[in-house]
Amino acid sequence: MKLEKELQEYFKEAMTTDSIYSCEMSFYRDITGKELDYMNEKLKEKGVYLICFHCETCIEYSKGKEPYHIDRLTLRGY
Repeated sequence: MKLEKELQEYFKEAMTTDSIYSCEMSFYRDITGKELDYMNEKLKEKGVYLICFHCETCIEYSKGKEPYHIDRLTLRGY
């Protein structure tokens, strides 16, 4: 799947950064179900997954330009 440049860069970081470290970013839109499924399928082998949600803090920090928060979480029992 072809991802937008910023999303691809985040995905690369999520894949290569050790899961004990935080890996999050603000984004200008909600990511699609297809994008999320694609990235989570690849990340499953690392024991992590991504979530994306509307975030008041991201809105404040970006002055409304990037209202969504993408975060990498650890799968339970991994």
